[in-house]
Amino acid sequence: MTESDGRRYSGVAAGARREERRVRFLDAALTVVARDGVAAVSARSLCAESGLHARYFREAFDSPDQVLTEAFDLLAEAVMARVAGAIGAVPDGPDVLERKVRAGVRGSLAAVDDDDRRAALLMSADVHPGLRDRREALIDLLAGAMAAQAAEILDDPPDPADALLSARLIVVGGMHLSIAAAAGRIDATVEVIEEVMVADILSNRELAEVLRRLRAE
Repeated sequence: MTESDGRRYSGVAAGARREERRVRFLDAALTVVARDGVAAVSARSLCAESGLHARYFREAFDSPDQVLTEAFDLLAEAVMARVAGAIGAVPDGPDVLERKVRAGVRGSLAAVDDDDRRAALLMSADVHPGLRDRREALIDLLAGAMAAQAAEILDDPPDPADALLSARLIVVGGMHLSIAAAAGRIDATVEVIEEVMVADILSNRELAEVLRRLRAE
């Protein structure tokens, strides 16, 4: 009988043990990327970091790239959940637009800032095609959420295509500010980045009017 047959070890079912090992490999990937760079991620380095045997790696993943992309998917899920939860918790009342914007921005930044290794994974997308695709998908999700919020709460919302372009500009800029700050390339705290992003978004409340004026010239 093998572990896959459903036996329990120390009171823990085989499926739960497999999932626990899977999580350890995913966590190890974050550590290896942050410490040694994405190029250092291999079955051997992940086994060494997690303290697990190679056969468990082969049981859980097809390749190191799969570990990286699944780790990024977990990061994206954490960011989107944090943003949705933060915005959803804002009560109605005066200045609700500003408070929702600040809550959403703070949630997205906090989801990365909570674990320094996540910033390293975001940076690694510059040199890893699979992660680059994942990062672009995350940008699309964040920009889509921002554009949807604009349509819902602005008195004069821009055209959906314009709103999405503007949101994407802000999301990409904010993400790269966060990455640059985490890498020490710029001197900016998370709080400062949050303030700049919120100010940028709020200044876009007149986007539809400005675009109409520009296009009429």
